Amino acid sequence: MDMSALTLKLIALLFPGLVAALLYRRLTVKHKERSDFMFVLIAITEGIFSYLTVQTLYVVAVFGHNLIWRDSWDYQTLHAFRDLSDSKVIPYEEIICASIAAFAISMATVYISHHNLLNKYAIRYRISNKYGDENLYSNFLNENCLSWVYVKDIPNEIVYCGAVQSFSESDEFKEIVLNEVTVYRYFKDKEYKELYDVPKIYLCFPKDKVIIEQAKTKQPDNEERSQDDLPGSGS
Repeated sequence: MDMSALTLKLIALLFPGLVAALLYRRLTVKHKERSDFMFVLIAITEGIFSYLTVQTLYVVAVFGHNLIWRDSWDYQTLHAFRDLSDSKVIPYEEIICASIAAFAISMATVYISHHNLLNKYAIRYRISNKYGDENLYSNFLNENCLSWVYVKDIPNEIVYCGAVQSFSESDEFKEIVLNEVTVYRYFKDKEYKELYDVPKIYLCFPKDKVIIEQAKTKQPDNEERSQDDLPGSGS
């Protein structure tokens, strides 16, 4: 058996899983570097699901055809499964179909992971109380009900009120981008003082030097902002 030809075939067959793994790694929130083993595991798992999806769709198509038309099609196994050890047979059409299926599966996996659907259902039905793999910082900002926030810069005594556009976290820093921002100066046990407005702002803080609070929907500019709506304002 020609090992180089077999290696080429295996690489081609693994392409759908590689596509799915790259999309998943690119689109999901990453808090620490994932190991190469995890990447390979995701590629193999989603690759197998991709070919199984193509096989299932083929079986459904054959069943529907045989149910409607007189001439019957035979049920067959994909060449990717049937001729795996034959290095001369590379099922390019099946690889293309599996790559399309891998894209759809990867998008669904990213959606489930981003919204913590499995954990939410597990919590709802008291199967588990774990909210997800991400940390509380990302879990808090990923909440669907959360759009406007107050970001308190503790050392500089500044408060930023804006809509969350994006955020990230490293081992040392927390980063966040806000839109339609109003900047306030605050002093302990005193009312907030509005400084200025800005369309967009990027903020970066040490991990223990920032507080983020949920805010009410931003008020129109022509309405006076009530000090009672501000976090930590004196009463």
